[in-house]
Order: sequence, then C-alpha cells, then structure tokens
Amino acid sequence: MIDHKIKLINQRQQIKEYLDNISDSVVCEVGTRTGDFLENTLLTNNCKLLIAVDIWTNTGNINQNDNDYDQQELDKQYIETFNKFLFNPNIKILREFSNKAHKFFPDNFFDFIYIDADHSEQGCYEDLNNWYPKVKIGGVLSGHDYISKELCKLYGHKTEFGVIEAVSRFKIENNILSNNFHLTSEEYATYFIIKV
Repeated sequence: MIDHKIKLINQRQQIKEYLDNISDSVVCEVGTRTGDFLENTLLTNNCKLLIAVDIWTNTGNINQNDNDYDQQELDKQYIETFNKFLFNPNIKILREFSNKAHKFFPDNFFDFIYIDADHSEQGCYEDLNNWYPKVKIGGVLSGHDYISKELCKLYGHKTEFGVIEAVSRFKIENNILSNNFHLTSEEYATYFIIKV
C-alpha cells in the first residue's frame, strides 16, 4: 500500500511527522555533515535503524564539499557527529563514499533515504541510481537542494547545483510519474520520489 502522506509535506522539517507514523522505520541520510538534520528531523522515537553516511573528506571536489571546509574541520565534524550518537544503538555512522556505501545494504531495505551529498548533476544522478534500489516498495527516496543554477549563482554558492537536472533525468529514465513525485515549497526545495 503506497502512503501518499508525503504529498502533505511543504517544509523539510515536516519529514519528522511523516517518519513518526512509520513503526520500526529504517532510514538513511547520505550526506550527514554535522548530524543536525539527522538528529532533529530523521531520528524519531520509533526508528529501528538510522544510517548516517558521509565522507568527511576534502577530496578537492567542491561539489562534495560546497562550503570548502579544510580537512581539519571535516575531521572535527566527524568526531563530533560520532560522539553525539555514540550511545544511541539505533544510529550507525558510516564514513564512506556514497557510491561504495550503498553496496553494504540489500535492496528493498530502507523505508526512507535522504540524499544531501554531492550536488553536481552527475554526483546526484549516481546517488539516485545507487540508492533507489535500496528503498522498499512504498518507501521514499528524497533529497535536498532542488534549486536552480541561477539561484545558486545569485546566492553566492561556489558551485552550481545540478540536483534539478539529475532528478529530472532520473524521473524520465525510471518512469517516475507526477503522482509519485513531490516537492516542498521551500526555495532550497526537498524532492520526494515514492517507489512503486
């Protein structure tokens, strides 16, 4: 049974209310950074397992580190995030590239996946393709920063996000109908793909 309550979400923090209604949820965040969104939105009382994936590595690719943090700062973020969730047995921290991390999980495993990692068109497109099979039927593949290249320039980002283009291409190639797709109304919108 497909749950279209996802269509009622207008702001990304409302994801918490959606996840609150899934018992024993299995959730993944790809691109965790400081763990704030994970802690404040993705972690619910009935969460059975929450996987946090991030490289916390300065690869020199601005699309993987769009705030241009140096390695010392990224190591600090990792340690602080790790320590924040150290005593929560339901949260697992995975310091790994997303194109490798998805291989650690079987298909049809997660109820909800949130992608906020590489914002380039190719990086986001690869994440969508790699992580979509890991979502259960009726589950949701979601992601952040669905914003135009023009607005990225206007707001002073060091790179132009390609999330819109990646998601559009993925939707066409996977026959994702508008009935199974939703966007929040925020400027830095969140997209939702309901897997059928």
